Amino acid sequence: MTILHIRTATPYESGANATDVVVNEVHFNRTTLDVYKYTLYSNGTLSNGTDCYLAFQEFQPRMDENGTFVDGISCYAPIHGIGQHASIGMAFTAFFAVSMFLTMFNLRKHSRKYLPGRTMGRRLKWLWLLFVSACGLISCIMTVDVDRSHIQGTSLILQSVFYTLMTPGLMAAVWEAVRHWASWQERQILDRDPYAFTKRSSRRRQESLLPILFYAFALSNFFLTIPRSWTGIELQRSPELTALRAQPLATDLRFKLAAFMSLAGTLVICYSLEHSIYRSRLRH
Repeated sequence: MTILHIRTATPYESGANATDVVVNEVHFNRTTLDVYKYTLYSNGTLSNGTDCYLAFQEFQPRMDENGTFVDGISCYAPIHGIGQHASIGMAFTAFFAVSMFLTMFNLRKHSRKYLPGRTMGRRLKWLWLLFVSACGLISCIMTVDVDRSHIQGTSLILQSVFYTLMTPGLMAAVWEAVRHWASWQERQILDRDPYAFTKRSSRRRQESLLPILFYAFALSNFFLTIPRSWTGIELQRSPELTALRAQPLATDLRFKLAAFMSLAGTLVICYSLEHSIYRSRLRH
C-alpha cells in the first residue's frame, strides 16, 4: 500500500552550463525553476507547493519559459497498481453492496406490513443501515485510489470522512433496532393484558427521555468529527510532515471527546435494552 513516501529536497543534477539542470534526463532552466519556486524532492516529484508533477522513471515533464509544463503528470494521479489494501477494500465493497440490496429488500418488505402505531419508527433501523452501507461502500471504493496514488490527496480524505460517518450511523441503527424490539415486546404484553401498563411508573418518562439522550450523544459524535478541516489527513508525505500535521489532526481533543460520546451512546443503548428486558420479565 503506497501511503507514505519519504520526501526531502534534493539538489539538481548539473547540466551543460551554470543555468542548466537535469531532472530525470530532461534539461530544465534553473532560473525558470527558481522564478516559479519549484523544488525537486527525493520522492520523485517537482513541486512549488501549488502545482506538483511526477519526475521519475517514465514520467519526464518539460517546462517552458513561462512556467507551463508539457507532458506533466500530476503527483496525485493514480499511477500504481492495486495492492493488498485496495483488494481488501474491493472485497468489502462487494459485501456492502450486497448489504444495501438486502437492506432495501427488508425495507420494502417491512413497509408493506399493515401494522398499527409508528410505522416510520419501525423503518428507521433499515434506513440507518442503508446509510451505513452507503458510507462503507464509498469508503471502500476510495481505497483503490489510496493504494494507487503516489501522493495522497482527496481520495484519502473521502475514505476517512465516510469511514468516520459510519460510527454515528451504526449507533443509530442499533438504537432503532433495540427500540423496535422493545416496542414489539410491549405489543406482546398488551395483547395478553391491555391494562398491564396502567399503573403509574417511571416507564413512560424513561422511554421519552432515552431517545433524546441517545441522539444527543450521537449528534455530538457527528459534530465533533465531521464538520472540520480534513486537509491535514492527506499530509503524510514524510515522517516529519506526518508528525507535524496528520497525527495531531487524527488524535486531537475533538476526536477523543467524540470517542467518549460514542461510549456514552452505547451505554444508553445497553440501559434501554436492559430496561426493556426487565420490564418484559416483570410482566411475564
